[in-house]
Amino acid sequence: MRRIKALRAAAMILADRDFAAANGLEPLARLVAFGVGAVEPGMFGIGPVPAVRQALGRAGWTIADVEQVEINEAFAAIALAVTRDLGLAEEIVNVEGGAIAHGHPIGASGAILTTRLIHSMQRDGLKRGIVTLCIGGGQASRWRSKHWPDRPVRHLCGLPASAAISRVCFESGHRAPIDSAAEERASCWGHSPNRRF
Repeated sequence: MRRIKALRAAAMILADRDFAAANGLEPLARLVAFGVGAVEPGMFGIGPVPAVRQALGRAGWTIADVEQVEINEAFAAIALAVTRDLGLAEEIVNVEGGAIAHGHPIGASGAILTTRLIHSMQRDGLKRGIVTLCIGGGQASRWRSKHWPDRPVRHLCGLPASAAISRVCFESGHRAPIDSAAEERASCWGHSPNRRF
């Protein structure tokens, strides 16, 4: 088998409640709503603003309901502009550092941000969070999760692989079978073989 080198990769499972129950999976969070916003390509970094507003409307939430936000920041100006335009409190945005601090592996960023958000929310006892991503070319997507505080933390794997499933997936407490060498290289809670996300 040929190995393909990759900077980072991530995979997550998105499933409905019935599938999770039938397969013995314990959800880490629930996807409540999502939004998509298109803006002028030169302003792609502000794309999360209309996407978040759309998702808030679909979820029946207001900005005041949101307890933590992960904004993918290819550039610092993105997080600053989105925070300002949405009226977010700075202390709830990228609380563990953003992509400038942790890196921005294209294709894996969505899963990494979601993993970071979910575990941070669980650690701090928070219930509602947002993940945003801007997509070069002018389109942005974001997903909202509602943490289930009555569920124990299990595992959410961000394992090294040759490909990535981008954006976010929730509802998995199941640890997929992996080879022992890979298991030693990556603990199953958003950890890469070389550095923690």
